[in-house]
Amino acid sequence: MYKFIQTLVNVRKQHKIWSKDQTERWVNDNLYCFSRGDVFVATTNNVNNDLHLAITYTPYHDGQRVCNVLYKGDCQTIKNGSLDLILLHGESKIFVPEESLALYE
Repeated sequence: MYKFIQTLVNVRKQHKIWSKDQTERWVNDNLYCFSRGDVFVATTNNVNNDLHLAITYTPYHDGQRVCNVLYKGDCQTIKNGSLDLILLHGESKIFVPEESLALYE
């Protein structure tokens, strides 16, 4: 639990998200996605099923590589303006540009 909280605090500090506006990226009964600057957060209340969506309204550009800070190795390259979002059984993900990952290691 300590490592999890430490990661969240580091993301918050390194990206200074308190100084960025929050932008809703996707909202429905089971999924809420938002960004603050170049930090993209996806959460769900659906613990019984997997969610798989292509999110096209992101703060990222084509060719940019983004990674989930909560799970090492969960990275992808933005293609056609789309983030391929997969949430398994209620998990949450926090994506940042790959080049900023070194800040959390």
